[in-house]
Amino acid sequence: MLLLVVGALNQLIVHPDLSPIIPILCTFKPHIMWALNWFWNQFLPNNDYRIGIIEKIYQELEDRPVGDASVCLQSSRQVLFPPAQICVHRMQLSDLLPFLLCLEGHFTTALQSFFPPETGLVSRVLPHEFQVYLYMLGTNTAPKLTVGHNRELCYSDKTWGQISDETPLPRSHLVCFVLQVHRCNPRIHTNSNCWVSLLNIVGGGYDRKWLSQPHEVFLREAVRIVNVILQTNSGGIVQIPRHFLLMYCDQALLLLLTEALRRIIHHPDLSPIIPILLTFERNMWALCWFWNLCDDSLHAAIMQKIYQELQDTTEDPASSLTSIRHLLDHRARHWKQ
Repeated sequence: MLLLVVGALNQLIVHPDLSPIIPILCTFKPHIMWALNWFWNQFLPNNDYRIGIIEKIYQELEDRPVGDASVCLQSSRQVLFPPAQICVHRMQLSDLLPFLLCLEGHFTTALQSFFPPETGLVSRVLPHEFQVYLYMLGTNTAPKLTVGHNRELCYSDKTWGQISDETPLPRSHLVCFVLQVHRCNPRIHTNSNCWVSLLNIVGGGYDRKWLSQPHEVFLREAVRIVNVILQTNSGGIVQIPRHFLLMYCDQALLLLLTEALRRIIHHPDLSPIIPILLTFERNMWALCWFWNLCDDSLHAAIMQKIYQELQDTTEDPASSLTSIRHLLDHRARHWKQ
């Protein structure tokens, strides 16, 4: 009978409405601990399911929603039976593996370590953590940091130094990696700060340089190529045709990201977008290319988002809109909120 109850619990324990779960697991007293051992070792369908339960427990321990805080503190070792504790420690170590590999200059291996099928690491990376990785991979530098509570990378903006004498990661590899992450992690895909960091790296913003405008023929052909890249690789590893990078490598990568941005910019979670558009100030030709690809419906949606951001952050949104007029296309003159 007890095993039937444990089996039913297995079906429900990860459901978001079943909370807290620590008091439930604490009902497994020492004389029936064999049932909890069976639950962790035999009944859970896979490792990802087990990790989901552990993360839920740790979240409850941090939020302390369970009645008695002292019980909450004492229950961690009890409910996380040894096999599960080993599992969570492995998860914590594997989450730091990309960072450790970056410190050694093993950038390609670091990118691969984000996608192990058994741990789902890429889906757990937070946007502020991803910004650290973007800057490390894009600049060949690393912060002096400590690993804080719950795997967080704690660092100061003022303490970055050269990683090694290794050759920096090619920009094309970085762009392919980011586009692949976007498919696995919606929080990063729709995070404004991550887009700003990425476009500053690829567009030369951090290096205080600009990219020369490509030939008009290249710009027209790029429309077709970037669409093929983003559609063809929608379910796997992103690959960029070599011929697309031959003449204007940096510009081609910027245009690929610009099209990827165009496809997501209307998403309600991607906000604010004005800082993203400001990254194009050094490459206005790419921003013009962006606007030319926006139909009237998308253009109106973007303008509405811009005006709403100005309304939320300034006293006079109409005047503020004038101050960023250089970022908008000719249709903005006739747009009415």
